[in-house]
Amino acid sequence: MTRRMFAPLCAFLLCISTLAPPLFAQTTERHVLFEEFSTARCGFCPDGTLKAAAIVRDHPSVIWVTHHAGFGVDSMTTPESAAIAGAFTNFAPGACIDRGVYPEHVSPYIEEYGKIATTRSKWDSVVTTLLDNEQYAALTIASSYDAQTMRMDVTVDAEFTTLPPAGDIRMNLFIVEDSVVGYGTGYDQKNYYNGTTNHPLYQAGDPIVGYAHHRVVSGVPTGAWGAEGIIPANPQTGTTYTYTYSGPLTDVWDASNMNRPDIISLVAFLSYYDSDPLKRQVIHAAEAPLSVVSTTHPLAEPRIALSVEASPNPARGEVRFLTRLASVAQGILTVTDFTGRTVATYTVPRGTQRFRLSTDALPAGIYFYRLTAGIQGSSTGKVMVLH
Repeated sequence: MTRRMFAPLCAFLLCISTLAPPLFAQTTERHVLFEEFSTARCGFCPDGTLKAAAIVRDHPSVIWVTHHAGFGVDSMTTPESAAIAGAFTNFAPGACIDRGVYPEHVSPYIEEYGKIATTRSKWDSVVTTLLDNEQYAALTIASSYDAQTMRMDVTVDAEFTTLPPAGDIRMNLFIVEDSVVGYGTGYDQKNYYNGTTNHPLYQAGDPIVGYAHHRVVSGVPTGAWGAEGIIPANPQTGTTYTYTYSGPLTDVWDASNMNRPDIISLVAFLSYYDSDPLKRQVIHAAEAPLSVVSTTHPLAEPRIALSVEASPNPARGEVRFLTRLASVAQGILTVTDFTGRTVATYTVPRGTQRFRLSTDALPAGIYFYRLTAGIQGSSTGKVMVLH
């Protein structure tokens, strides 16, 4: 499937002082890479998304990404995701968890086809086991993105604290986009639970139009199987090994997600490469938001500021939204759950406004909010609801 060309720059540019250092993340604690396989045409896949979200909620050190491949393809499929799915799965929703190899009752096609993807009923137990694995390395991600030139610079540093088993270790970089909303057969989500009472997807639609696709892998600068030559055949402890990427931001499927560090993030990880897909395990992973910096180039036209914040976060009992709109008549604030179902809508007048949402009747979980103001663009975020 042909990838969608890069979307035009949104009217709203999020700018940070050029004097500020690039946003970075350093992690030495154990993180597990959870690669879900999901497509819009898969009617069971939105249930997989709910289970993946619950795993991240229960295990905050899990890093979740979604490849839109495994059960055919859709409008969010990248060539790299298709290659990864081709090696690891022939069903969806499925997941590779640190690309580990598990017996048939966990990975049903391992013996017959050599496919390591696990079924969603086993995801939590596999994650729980892997969190106790040995930690070999520390990863640091630093980035900057110029919203005017649409170019990004990324540096990933790896330092081994313990020598790992010998092998061809490669550096990987995913660009991950959250809350992707599109329309048409490549985005509308098939839903086999539309008629299932007591399921969160009950009467959400089949298909679900305007469904928010989460944690979508939208770009892979290192290629499907990672950049070789960064990590030597015999790495040393205490030595820093660096991967750098400089170039245009890869495809962003939802134009309204541009220039949002909390929507566009970078996931880096170390993994083995071998001609045998059963020997491509992940050593360590880290994630950081893409840091958007102001440009030295003049802006083409004045930009309109709008923003929305939720507090407290996590919330219990009530969420308070603080919105800011300038130079527009009004905007719309919508709050949706993980299925894309709208749970609240507010009309937002110009200026600074405050809105309250009772969470007593809402199930615990992650909710997404978006403030839109026509051609002025949008501002988004997410809040966790507790009980």
